[in-house]
Amino acid sequence: MKSALLRGVSQSPNLIAKKAQRGNPVFSVEEWIFEGANFGHCIPGTSASFDDYRCLAIETFRSNVMLFNGDRLPHHIELSSNKFFSSWNANEVMTDFFGRTAKLGGPIVFAYIDGAHTYEQSIRDFRNIDRHLVSGGFIVFDDSAENSDWGSRLSAQQASKHLSEHRIYAGRGRRRPLN
Repeated sequence: MKSALLRGVSQSPNLIAKKAQRGNPVFSVEEWIFEGANFGHCIPGTSASFDDYRCLAIETFRSNVMLFNGDRLPHHIELSSNKFFSSWNANEVMTDFFGRTAKLGGPIVFAYIDGAHTYEQSIRDFRNIDRHLVSGGFIVFDDSAENSDWGSRLSAQQASKHLSEHRIYAGRGRRRPLN
């Protein structure tokens, strides 16, 4: 069985998951650790703590997924991307966010990369996915449009130059194939 993988699904995984699923299991990965967050402290300029924001993000994710995708929930795994791919490569069995058993591993048909937007992490995510991506598979890099200042833009551009058998898409702004 092939899988769709959504990396860092803080935005709206529901529509993407339904389009990608088509009978394949969908996995999402997010450990709910935000870039620049200083847990135990308030978000600068507010009285809200990073801890409260994290709880809000988790509850918003749960509510959205249950509302829009309750009939076919993704297997959401709460790990860092690097730990997730180590577990994926080892074909580990884990308990997902919703309390279900999930067997990791196998081919990937679709991946949406929206985690840390640094070049280093987004290219690492790409390389981890590419090891398992089926010929003709799809990868979307979030925040990688031509006008983006994020490192994920450079990762998407590099990936598109080396992979003619896969479709690489830039995200945020005009969605278009990069190759």
